[in-house]
Amino acid sequence: MNLATIIALIILILLIIPAVRYLLKHGTCGSCPYHGGCSGHCETDKLMKQLSSDPEFKKSNEILEEVINRREN
Repeated sequence: MNLATIIALIILILLIIPAVRYLLKHGTCGSCPYHGGCSGHCETDKLMKQLSSDPEFKKSNEILEEVINRREN
């Protein structure tokens, strides 16, 4: 290994350490806008269940399905 390779490895390690610390602190959804109220794991199934019971979501979903059906025909 030459000096350039050693310097590149040191820089790579210096970049990986903060990334690992961030993941350990914030979980896998650390960059998610809802991570403040999250347990640290993405809860998309729970969110989808809440949305599916919302009448506005059902209405917009029906409109989207209608548009998709029109595009297919």
